[in-house]
Amino acid sequence: MQEEALASEMAGRYLFNNGDLDRSLEFYSHAISKYQSWGASAIVTRVEYEVMQKFGTACDLQNGKEVELFNDSSERQSSISRKRPGFV
Repeated sequence: MQEEALASEMAGRYLFNNGDLDRSLEFYSHAISKYQSWGASAIVTRVEYEVMQKFGTACDLQNGKEVELFNDSSERQSSISRKRPGFV
């Protein structure tokens, strides 16, 4: 299950970088579904944020609707990977 989720995420990224946006979104959606089945909620949040950045809007990948993933900018910032102070 983990391998399928990771492969789908990587395929989505590859297709996006090569201009196939429709198929890219399908693979991202599949990856999120598999990550959710696995219980990897932090990865789901990261991938949803990546999709939002790439496609310019938040998408409910399960239902094909636009949704708000974050209530405010502080919640968005807290979901982004953090680095310890002093490290770049």
